[in-house]
Amino acid sequence: MTTTENELVPAPATRAPEVAVPEAAVVAEAANGDGSAVPAGEVGPKIPAEAVIGTEPAAETPDSMDDDAVESIESTESVVEIVVDDVVVDEVVVGGSIVVDEPDEPAEVDTVERAEKSPDEPQPHRELGLQDDEYEKIRSILGRRPTRSELGMYSIMWSEHCSYKSSKVHLRQFAEKAPQSDRMLAGIGENAGVVKVSDHLAVTFKVESHNHPSFVEPYQGAATGVGGIVRDILAMGARPIAVMDPLRFGDPEHPDTARVLTGIVAGVGGYGNCLGLPNIGGELSFDP
Repeated sequence: MTTTENELVPAPATRAPEVAVPEAAVVAEAANGDGSAVPAGEVGPKIPAEAVIGTEPAAETPDSMDDDAVESIESTESVVEIVVDDVVVDEVVVGGSIVVDEPDEPAEVDTVERAEKSPDEPQPHRELGLQDDEYEKIRSILGRRPTRSELGMYSIMWSEHCSYKSSKVHLRQFAEKAPQSDRMLAGIGENAGVVKVSDHLAVTFKVESHNHPSFVEPYQGAATGVGGIVRDILAMGARPIAVMDPLRFGDPEHPDTARVLTGIVAGVGGYGNCLGLPNIGGELSFDP
């Protein structure tokens, strides 16, 4: 890239910082198609920096350029960066000017101290899936409103997917009604159940419910359900050898049933096949 010996003209004080190059001639193959220079004084087309620099190394900064205005010109194989007053400009206007946008003001960090001083600040708890009573419970636990980060964490941990808020009342019965047995080596509360089948062998079982993720994104929701089972089996020190897929759907005439069914079936098979785990059985049920 070459330039004439013109100085850079500072931008008016009322606009964003600007570098005007009224008589510069810039060699840009993308501008004229033949590698010729845009004549001095003509305003060429606006082209991306990589079109100007191409794969050629950038020329050294001419001695005539104002070192205080342009601190450096740096390049890679595809990008040329012009740094003006500590702001990187990565776009070139041939024969025209380069406008440098003012950097955005950083957002204020919502710290605990700030949360204590702004108890009535509105927060999007409903948009994050939290009910009004759940939000009030969070405030009661913390003794103040949650920070933005805390609210996001609570919304995840108290979500249907993580806390089983609609089904835990039923799942709890597995622990309450399970008969006592010395064969049960690990049960509710562990990553997976472990059952003793001999003096030297135990079998690990895990059931994963991925209702909500499978409704939102059928293939990935079901696939990661299998992944969660495999993860929890491994966490108990066992080796997974097979998977099964008992599937429960709603009304077969409901449009959501048709929307999710094929993706869920494919997701279960796809994840198991990737790991080399055979699907040795399953069942399918609809609840109208």
